[in-house]
Amino acid sequence: MTEATNTTTTTKPIGRPRGNGEKAKRVSKITPGESRADKFTRLALARIPKAKKAMRMITNLAKYPYSEAQRAKLIGEINRMAAEVEAAFKPKGRSSDSFTF
Repeated sequence: MTEATNTTTTTKPIGRPRGNGEKAKRVSKITPGESRADKFTRLALARIPKAKKAMRMITNLAKYPYSEAQRAKLIGEINRMAAEVEAAFKPKGRSSDSFTF
């Protein structure tokens, strides 16, 4: 007769934290052999539709009463974020005002 061993395994939660103070574990979904260019394409194809949906939801806010200050702040923040995205995609290199011999 064999004895059953009592084994317990603990794993960190995957996904959102459940309020117990434990951080969620990140899981990478990189397929073996996936290049960085392929990963960029995969991630962009997943993220752009979500960003477009979020922008449409923000556009829907125009149906509600708002003040000029609220409108200006909302549009300003959207423009700031768009500029941040654009700056992240600019080629990194020497600036035009750098010193050279």
